[in-house]
Amino acid sequence: MARAMAFIGDAYIHITYGRPLKRGRTIFGGLVGFDQLWAVGAHYASELFLTSPLNMGGTDVPSGAYSVFATPGASSWTLHLNSVLGMHQTDLYDPARDVLVVEVPVETLDEVTEALTIDFEHVDDGGDLRITWDQTRVRLPVRAPQRSR
Repeated sequence: MARAMAFIGDAYIHITYGRPLKRGRTIFGGLVGFDQLWAVGAHYASELFLTSPLNMGGTDVPSGAYSVFATPGASSWTLHLNSVLGMHQTDLYDPARDVLVVEVPVETLDEVTEALTIDFEHVDDGGDLRITWDQTRVRLPVRAPQRSR
């Protein structure tokens, strides 16, 4: 198990996830099939917690706890935040419970990342939630919501 955390604006955000290893396997398009829903992490879906609302990938997401899923593709992924927690793999996934569905581009890296790594690359009011494994990285932009004037 691993955890990543950050402060973005007034929000504390953290994600807890199982951290599988590559171990010489083909990950995306192999172990994790293209165009198939994946519970990001090992065994149980990763869980993301927000203490305050944040804008994620252009969508305002309320404070709360969410399961993280992805539908990987060769050139882009669809990321899903789902309001149901404690899901083993995709067994109980219900798309009607998604609070966020957003497509993000794939970056191909020169070096291999052996263990699935989720982290935050951020500045005070925004940054990216990054998912990196093997030679693949995706970024979900995370920003403090715009304040009304």
